[in-house]
Amino acid sequence: MSVEHRRPTFKGRSEPFERFTSGDVSGDVESGPHAPPSSSETSSDDDDEDGSGDRDDDDDPAFFVVGFKVCLDENDHWMNRLATWGTGRAVFDDRIEFSGQISHAEILVRDDDDHHARGSGEWIRYSILKRKGVVGRDAVTGKRTIRWMPASVHGISTSLNAVNNYRFYKINTTRGNARRARVFLENERTKESGFNFWGYLLNFVLPVKIGTNHVRDAKTRGKNKWFCTELVVCAMQAAMIDATLPLRACAISPNDLHAFIEKTGVGRHVLSTTFLS
Repeated sequence: MSVEHRRPTFKGRSEPFERFTSGDVSGDVESGPHAPPSSSETSSDDDDEDGSGDRDDDDDPAFFVVGFKVCLDENDHWMNRLATWGTGRAVFDDRIEFSGQISHAEILVRDDDDHHARGSGEWIRYSILKRKGVVGRDAVTGKRTIRWMPASVHGISTSLNAVNNYRFYKINTTRGNARRARVFLENERTKESGFNFWGYLLNFVLPVKIGTNHVRDAKTRGKNKWFCTELVVCAMQAAMIDATLPLRACAISPNDLHAFIEKTGVGRHVLSTTFLS
């Protein structure tokens, strides 16, 4: 689904993506240069850890989708608007549509592993839900109540009506690697991983980053905390997308990831109607 193009009201400069890869990706804070292995260097033992195993169709072509919400008006969540304002200027490039206007990211994976025939299975949107209050009424007194819902990783069946103002990128991979991403995301959802509030608030201001640097770190913990692109980048690393393996997940904002995909060609822009019904 396309959205109206509006240029941002600020100007900035593009920055090299080396700033997302500097530092030790094996821990939570920067301590020295280190690059994770490429997919060709990864041991087959990882197949057992991520739950994918060896299947006859592991090498068949497949894809998943990364979606970016375009922040167009004041109705967007105030934290999304703050993130857009705080991170958009550093990567603004007037050659890229909606550059600097991205407020949120999600990853969409088919739930039945069938990436060949459109409409053969549901697409599940994974990202992080921020803590929010749900307004209701007390059944006895009739007074208004607020029930606070904890922040958590969500996996929501989606349709065309649910993705207004999103821009989508198709990420080509194999069925085996798409399964790895799905297994990782489902594990984070069922573990009830929470929201990385301090990383979300401070990582794009301070040189030290708070959160998960690489998917390998996430797999060693009982529970993790995420902001949206931190989770999406780790899912792409779980899917062995080579270009994402050196990235520090907690150092990347929605605007950063959007610019990265556009400039590296990791994904191709597609309309939602090409994969959603």
